[in-house]
Amino acid sequence: MTNSRINYSKSASDVGDDHQYMAKTCNHFIDALHIIATPDDVLLEFEGRPDTTIVLDAVWLRIHKIISFNEMGFLRLDDDGLDFNLIYCQPERSFDCIDRLSNDAIKEGVFAWALNQNRAVVLPGDENTLSRLFHVVAIRGKVIGMLVATFDFDADSINEITLGLLSIILLNCANTIEALELNIMVQEQNEMLEMKIEERTRQLMFEKVRAEAASIAKSNFLATVSHEIRTPMNGVLGMAQVIAATELTEKQQLYVNTIIDSGNSLLVIINDILDFSKIEAGKMELENHPFNLHKITADIVDLFGSKAKEKNIKLGYNIEPGCPVDLLGDSLRIKQIIQNLVSNAIKFTEQGSIKISISGTILSNDKATLMFNISDTGIGIDQQSQEKLFSDFTQVDSSTTRKFGGTGLGLAICKQLIMLMQGEIGVNSQPGQGAIFWFTLNLNVNKNIHAQVPEYKTGLTVKPGPLTGKVLLVEDNRVNQFVAKAMLEQFGLMVDIADNGLDAVKKYKNNAYDLILMDCQMPVLDGFEATKKIRKNEAETKTSQQIPIIALTANVHDKDREHCLAVGFDDYLSKPIVKSDLYKLIVKYLSRRKIINQK
Repeated sequence: MTNSRINYSKSASDVGDDHQYMAKTCNHFIDALHIIATPDDVLLEFEGRPDTTIVLDAVWLRIHKIISFNEMGFLRLDDDGLDFNLIYCQPERSFDCIDRLSNDAIKEGVFAWALNQNRAVVLPGDENTLSRLFHVVAIRGKVIGMLVATFDFDADSINEITLGLLSIILLNCANTIEALELNIMVQEQNEMLEMKIEERTRQLMFEKVRAEAASIAKSNFLATVSHEIRTPMNGVLGMAQVIAATELTEKQQLYVNTIIDSGNSLLVIINDILDFSKIEAGKMELENHPFNLHKITADIVDLFGSKAKEKNIKLGYNIEPGCPVDLLGDSLRIKQIIQNLVSNAIKFTEQGSIKISISGTILSNDKATLMFNISDTGIGIDQQSQEKLFSDFTQVDSSTTRKFGGTGLGLAICKQLIMLMQGEIGVNSQPGQGAIFWFTLNLNVNKNIHAQVPEYKTGLTVKPGPLTGKVLLVEDNRVNQFVAKAMLEQFGLMVDIADNGLDAVKKYKNNAYDLILMDCQMPVLDGFEATKKIRKNEAETKTSQQIPIIALTANVHDKDREHCLAVGFDDYLSKPIVKSDLYKLIVKYLSRRKIINQK
C-alpha cells in the first residue's frame, strides 16, 4: 500500500482547535477518574453482609453518573453455566421489557457475540426502537453475568473513555460479587464448628478473605485503570508530539509543550501509584542483569539537563576512583531511585548546583557496597520534617503540595525499593543550606564485563534524520493507528496498516517489510499469536534474516517485556509512545538489518 505524505503544518486556529479538543478530553478524563476514585466506594468497603442486590444498587448508581440509561438489567449465569436469569432491573417496572429484550438478543445471536467481547457492544436504535448496550461481566476469564441497557440518545455520543470507565466499573462489580460469594462460602463452613471456636474462626477467616479479595480487586482495578488511561493518553501525547514537530509559532510551541508536560506528569503519578500498590502487595520483583554505572548516571544527567538549564542550575555527576562500575542488578529501579531524588532536587532548588556522587568498594565475595549522594543547594529541610519524609503519602507540609505538586509517594517508593535491595536511605539537611540525600546498595560485581547489557536500556543518542524503509503497523485502535502512522511518516518511512494479528500475518506473507510494530492486545488474533505465526513461517521458509518485530503495549508490568521476548518479539515499547524512543528503536533495527543485508 502506497502512502502519501501528510502536511502537518497548521495555522494558529487549527492548533488552537486541537489544543481545545485535547484539553476537553483531559478534563473529561479527570472527571471520570474522580467518579471511580471516591473514598466511599461501597464495592470495596462494604459493611455487614450485603447481598448481590446491594452490590448491583451501588453499580447502578455509579454507572448512572456516566451514562444516563433508560433501563438497565443484570442477568446472572446459573451455577450449571447453562442459562442466564434476570435477577436485577432498574427501574423495577422494566423487568418484563429487559427480559424480552434479552431473549430477543439471544435469538438474534447478539447475546452470544457480546459474551466473547471484553468490552461494551452498542447497537444503535431507530425511530421505533431504543438503542441497546450489552457488556459481559467477567473476572479472569470466568463469566458471571451480562449487563443489558437501553438508551434514547445518540449512540455515537458515548466516547471511548466513557466505555472504558464502564468496563472498569463492571470489572470491580465482578470482583465484589466473587468476594461476596467467597465470604458466604467461608461463613457456611465455619458454622459447622463449635460455638466459641466458630465465632473466632469465622471472624478471622472473614477478615482474611476480605483483605485478599480487596487486594485482588485493587490490583486488577489498578492494572485496568492503567491500561485504560494509557490508551487515550497515547492519542493526546502522541498527537502533541506530532504537532510539536511541525512549523509552529513560539506561542503555539508553548501550548503543545504544556500538553506534553502535563500528560507526562499524569503518567508519573500513575506509575507511582502502581509501583506503590505492587510494593504494598509484595509483588514487586527485581531483575538482575549487567549494567554500567557510568552509563545510567550519564543518562539521568542527560534526561534532566534541560530542566536544570531552565533554572540556571548546574547538574553533574562524579564516580570516585576505585568504585566498581560494571555491576549486576535492576538498573531500571536504580535509575528510578536516582531520577526521583534528582527530580526533587531540581524542584526545590532555585539556584546553584545539583551533584550526583557515587563511591564504592569491592568486597571479598565479589559483592560491592555503593554509596550514592545527591546533593543540592536548595531550600533545605528541618529536623522535624526529615523524620516523616520517607513515610507514605507524606510531604514536608501541605503548602509543599500546593506549591511544588506531587503525591508524596516518590520518596516512600525509593525507600521500599532500596530496602528490597538490602540498602538504606537517609538525608542530611538544614533549612536554607540545601540537602544531601544518600542511599546505599549491595550489588554483585559483573566479572564478565563482556556480557551484553540489554540493548533496550542503552539509551544511545541518535541524531534525528530522515529514514528509508517500509513498516507494517499492526494496531486495532484507530486513534493509535493515526498517531503511530503520523510519527512514522514524519521519520520518512512508508507505512502499511493491519487492523489485527490475522491481517498482519497475511500482509507479512504478501509484502516485503523492513520492520513490524505490533500491538499486543487485539481482536481476532492478538500480537503474541501473530508474532508466533510469523516466526514459524520464517523457520519453515528458512528465511535468512528475521524481520524485526517491536511490541507496542499499554501494559507496564515487570514481566511484560520478558513475555514479549519469549514469544519472538525483538523489543518492547510501552504506551503512550515517546516519539524519540520510537525513533531510536527503529534506527537501531533498520541499521542492523541493512548491515546484515550488505554482508
